[in-house]
Amino acid sequence: MKKHYYLLLSLGCALSTLTSVSCTSIPTTNEKQSDSEITALLQEPEVQKGPSEEELYINKLQTDLSISIVSEPGITNLNKAFSKPYTFSVKHQDGSAYKDFELEFSYPSSKNTGVIEFTSEKVKTDEEGLFSFTPNIAAFSADSFVSVKPSSNYDNDEVKNAELSKEVKASYKVRSDVASKGAILFVWDYNENNRPANNSYNLQSEFRKRGITNVGNAPISDNSYIGKPLSSLYKANYEIIDDSFGYQFYGYLICGSIKFVKPVEADGDAYVCSLVAEITGLTMKDGSTTFSKTFTHEARGKNWSECTGKCKEELAKMIVDALVFGL
Repeated sequence: MKKHYYLLLSLGCALSTLTSVSCTSIPTTNEKQSDSEITALLQEPEVQKGPSEEELYINKLQTDLSISIVSEPGITNLNKAFSKPYTFSVKHQDGSAYKDFELEFSYPSSKNTGVIEFTSEKVKTDEEGLFSFTPNIAAFSADSFVSVKPSSNYDNDEVKNAELSKEVKASYKVRSDVASKGAILFVWDYNENNRPANNSYNLQSEFRKRGITNVGNAPISDNSYIGKPLSSLYKANYEIIDDSFGYQFYGYLICGSIKFVKPVEADGDAYVCSLVAEITGLTMKDGSTTFSKTFTHEARGKNWSECTGKCKEELAKMIVDALVFGL
């Protein structure tokens, strides 16, 4: 029995040894973490991106660029040259010249049925950060503008908005030849009941205040022409003028209406008058439309007569201003 006992004890020890050896072949937790670290090292590291080209450009516009007007020619007359060029300056924030900076320059290039059309060109500043432009002899009347703004090839709304925020405009004004050629008026004042009352006296008076005396009522003063095609009104007036003067009158026919938006009403201790005018200008040479615009105006006065008279006078001034630079 003792021999059997020693044999079993030896076998147990052997099994214990074998088990111990087998357990050490299983990977430990530390070994698994080591594999994860190796995998992480093999992966491409995340790259921190800087600002895009568009963002850098926008920042430049916002923090390091200013555009200003150095000179502009002022008002000229139709078929006359401008007295001097338009000049714009582009500078860095520190005041130094921004050389070779690209701009988009826009200017009036033609007029079609009274509407100004623009041409745009890409230009660059010179060594002094300047850009100059001398317009051609004025071939059409205008009350408009020229403009410059930064220009780039980025097709991005945010960039375009940033460029537009830096746009600078200068006045472009050309008087028409109405002062030398004259005009006839067929512009009817309406009463508060929306019925034509008389050919507007205020417009004729406003022209005369400016020294333009060859403007008077049209030979056709019959309000039955109201609402008819402008071509028939033009033809009827043209025939009378041609027969009366024995030559073709190359002035203008100014036609339209001035109406109450609503009846005059009291507002506190004052009265309010609101008027709307629809005005069209035709050249008597061929009947083509050279001007078309709607005006609205409101005025206040202590009574009906004062607010109405004031509104008509101020509206007439607005209309004649537009006609002088628009016919």
